[in-house]
Amino acid sequence: MEIEWPPQVTLVTPLGYLHDNNGNSYPRDIGRSTQLANGTVIIQFGDTFSHNRAGQCVGLTSNTIAVGVHRLCPTLSCYVPQDPTITSYTGEEKITPFIKPYDDEEDMAAIRHTMWPFGGIIERPGSPPAGLSYGWVFFEKSRHDLILRQSVYEYTGLAQVVVDISGRHPRINAYRNPQARALFDRDEPKLGTFAAVADNIYLYAYGHIDPHHRDVGVGRVPIISAHRRSDWSYWGGNQWTRDIKNIQPVIRNMKHGQIWKTKMFGGGSEWAFIGNNSFSDSKVMIGRSKKLEGPFQIQELMQVKPLCETPSGSFAYCMYPHPWAFNIEHGDLMITWSEGSMYGNIVAAKVRFALTTKDDGNDGNDGNDGNDGNDEDA
Repeated sequence: MEIEWPPQVTLVTPLGYLHDNNGNSYPRDIGRSTQLANGTVIIQFGDTFSHNRAGQCVGLTSNTIAVGVHRLCPTLSCYVPQDPTITSYTGEEKITPFIKPYDDEEDMAAIRHTMWPFGGIIERPGSPPAGLSYGWVFFEKSRHDLILRQSVYEYTGLAQVVVDISGRHPRINAYRNPQARALFDRDEPKLGTFAAVADNIYLYAYGHIDPHHRDVGVGRVPIISAHRRSDWSYWGGNQWTRDIKNIQPVIRNMKHGQIWKTKMFGGGSEWAFIGNNSFSDSKVMIGRSKKLEGPFQIQELMQVKPLCETPSGSFAYCMYPHPWAFNIEHGDLMITWSEGSMYGNIVAAKVRFALTTKDDGNDGNDGNDGNDGNDEDA
């Protein structure tokens, strides 16, 4: 059985908000999840407004991270402190950032610094000690002038991730390199800040090619050496190239999204995509491809709405799939989207697709040029 293509939605089951097990209110966005090889589910959030048990806002954090609590309740997670001297949050404090700022990046009265992790976590291969996992996380570093209401993207960073579930209380930490803050400078493609995917020994990092458009390019690098720019190559449209200036789009006009491995969408495809376009229309887009460098067949899946009242002109964004939550072989997939504003949160729904036993006859590449994707120029 495969999911019928073009996909047909037969049922949408509302699942409410992604929420914390302490019952507090945490308006936030992004909601990008990663399932590690050991089964641990990690959820990354962007701007997070912490509230105490009395419902009072106690602070804003630009990025936070939580651990999934139970597979039977995929919307429930738990914030875990990075400080080894603290076993758990009391519910009265501001959640600390997962990707921490340096001293010169601390917020001031009129200036705010953000490290937004849209791409997820890529686990590094190997055999770490029991209970430990190592990986990478990309983040988008920006500076915001709160008086002038101007935001400036500064660079794409990369941090090493260490996940420790060997004890009673999980620990997840991100370690930045102070000698090399930027992996990609502000005038380069923001690779890794749209999506990141692991396939065999390679990490594939997707990002907007320039800040003025929403066309997405991809670079790849051996997972173990993601921090070394000299090991990177970039998809140039027909082959991989070492020159980042030759990068070409593989997905057009998309703002957020995630790519994951599955053969459930037929047509010989091995990769699927869920995301949202750059037109602010609250529409979930779905796609498939035989190769990570595309081309992708992408089309509209459905339009979504917020659960809470949002300011006029608001729209849903940060649309992501969570394939670990339900059995995709039964046609079920959890999808989330962000409402926005300081009151909005992340909405979840279980989407059921129509299944078919027929192959749609399409090769899943929508104009594949026949290149096997392995050629690379020097």
